[in-house]
Amino acid sequence: MRHEPIAIDGISLRGIATPSSDRCDAASLLRAFTLLTLAKLYLLAQAARRSGLGRVAPRLAGLVETIAGQPPDILTRRILGFRCLAAIRRLERAICRGDDDDAHVRAVECEMSVEGLTGTGKPRPEIVGIDEFPELDRMRSASEHPSRLPSRLIRREWDRALFVLHQVWPESADEVTTYVQALLPTEMPSGGFNSASSEEFPFVVQVAVQPGACPLLHADSLIHETCHLKLDILSGLQPLVTEAAAEPVFRHPWRSDPRPLMGVLLGAHAFLNVMILYRNASMTGAHTDLSLAQYRLRRDEVSESLETLRVNRGKLTVTGKDLLDRMLRAFEAATSGGMATA
Repeated sequence: MRHEPIAIDGISLRGIATPSSDRCDAASLLRAFTLLTLAKLYLLAQAARRSGLGRVAPRLAGLVETIAGQPPDILTRRILGFRCLAAIRRLERAICRGDDDDAHVRAVECEMSVEGLTGTGKPRPEIVGIDEFPELDRMRSASEHPSRLPSRLIRREWDRALFVLHQVWPESADEVTTYVQALLPTEMPSGGFNSASSEEFPFVVQVAVQPGACPLLHADSLIHETCHLKLDILSGLQPLVTEAAAEPVFRHPWRSDPRPLMGVLLGAHAFLNVMILYRNASMTGAHTDLSLAQYRLRRDEVSESLETLRVNRGKLTVTGKDLLDRMLRAFEAATSGGMATA
């Protein structure tokens, strides 16, 4: 880990604690995210003080002082619960609009009183509704609506997806259970699949659930969103692309409209891992026809997007280049018979 001092009147939170290029495992990434979140709370307390929020500022400063002295592992488990992070995000919005109601701080305190992040091996995520995360409503497709399925059916499909992941790619199952803390289930009348996540609400995944569908299709959605959750955290710690890559002028196979280079990177990383999922499934004989068809489709799409990233390598930061290099090695290994992952 690389740690840099936190300036009292700092503006940018990026770069405070970034895993080195060879340490992007879950434990390193989550420890860094914990420090980033603690720093964010500290800066929010400073902002509240400067804004004259007489109730919010002292209470938040006291909270930061209390939790900063806790052992790192306990701090991580308390801060990185999905509800705690959502409460911090809503507190940030309240401070930005000058709201001096300390109920937002009390909500953060309440969520920190329980250990929200249980880590690798957590058997099932919590099922949440759109009423708890209305902000995710805008991320649904036109035909998608909140699921009316009973919780037991949703949990059954989760179990089936995790079972097949343990069969064909055990490491990915560990990552899914580490990063996916909450499921917001949706339905699509067409029987299709869609999924979404937001950097505003880490560890929460909105996913279409189709009872009785091939478990690989649900596993596909979970792998895809786990990849987005990981890169959202990493890019919050350290930029992956330069300012020169911000213009939406790049193309990739998954959307017809021009995208910024970060969009290409997010898509390539997610679908590369989905490609590896289907490649492993085809090699183990799991749903062979579907696996082979999806592997070949994703292989061609990922190859195209990796070429876009390779051509525009100069628009990536050092961390972004390290990530691209790992992706290129993983693609080469997967398409030549190896087992590397991104």
